[in-house]
Amino acid sequence: MSAATRTVRVLRSGSGDYQAFAVETYPKMSVLDALFQIQRDHDRTLAFRCSCRLGMCGTCAVIVNGREGLACQTLLERFDSSEDISVRPLNYLPVVKDLACDMEPFFDRYRSVKPHFIPSDRVTSAPETMVIKQAAGQRKWVDPALGCINCGICMSACSVVGLDPTFAGPMSLNRALTLANDERDGARDERLNLVAGEGGVWKCHQLMNCTAACPRHLAPTRAIRQLRQEYVADQAGPVAAPIRWVAKKLAGA
Repeated sequence: MSAATRTVRVLRSGSGDYQAFAVETYPKMSVLDALFQIQRDHDRTLAFRCSCRLGMCGTCAVIVNGREGLACQTLLERFDSSEDISVRPLNYLPVVKDLACDMEPFFDRYRSVKPHFIPSDRVTSAPETMVIKQAAGQRKWVDPALGCINCGICMSACSVVGLDPTFAGPMSLNRALTLANDERDGARDERLNLVAGEGGVWKCHQLMNCTAACPRHLAPTRAIRQLRQEYVADQAGPVAAPIRWVAKKLAGA
């Protein structure tokens, strides 16, 4: 018995149109498997990015039938058998060729929040490595935000990124939260001022698009809301007093 076939439509950068391919399917076949079959059997010029094929590297992020996802983790059987499968590159990134995007704009936004760990003087002078136990202290805010693979899916799903080129993006602000709540980091105040400035947390509309799309089940929307609270709580004056009280209660919970 011959294998069932599905029509996979890929947006080609040369023509700007979708090109349809008949793909022989098998159980648990992923979109990435289909792309490899197209490249092998139909058109060797098809370009796309991939690496681990395990959903850990984030390089195969694409948009399938209007929804962002990792090609290696998106199974063809998720879609109705009568439905064509359309694959196109992520939004808001320059297309190098076909499904392969230039990630530099993504990392430009990422670098805007100082995404690297800056050790405090206490850390650099400590005789031993400082370790924070899991779920201890501020780790309860950091742990749910860890695991980002920098795939760019949340950026593609975010409508604000498309409207405002100065917006840092959900991936950057999620990273900023993990560092701002690391007691070993020496740049908390500087980083909070960065994310509270132009292009920072106040431009997020809290639509949860990034959270719904994240393949690692992170919640950048919640991270952004937490950054807003922490920035306000760090301000002096009576207006911020209720926020400081809430932050203190949450920290001790």
